[in-house]
Amino acid sequence: MVNFRVDSDNKNIKIELMLKGESDTLFVEIPKYQIVEVDEKVYIDIYEIKTNREWLNIVIETYLKNKRVEVPQKFAPLLEIAL
Repeated sequence: MVNFRVDSDNKNIKIELMLKGESDTLFVEIPKYQIVEVDEKVYIDIYEIKTNREWLNIVIETYLKNKRVEVPQKFAPLLEIAL
């Protein structure tokens, strides 16, 4: 199960995932982000991410918060709704 909601006006993304082998749904919220294009590449600037998994929040805080992440070219068109 995957539920993906984008509120481009408020720059908020909510994702619900039921991962194989897990008994509980993983909830991910990105309440602050920005989509940017630089030299024909698409990036997402992630300012904040929240999940319902404490260990994942620690990983995110360490590696993703306030980072620019390149979006693979094949997924870039999907983000046009968020620009």
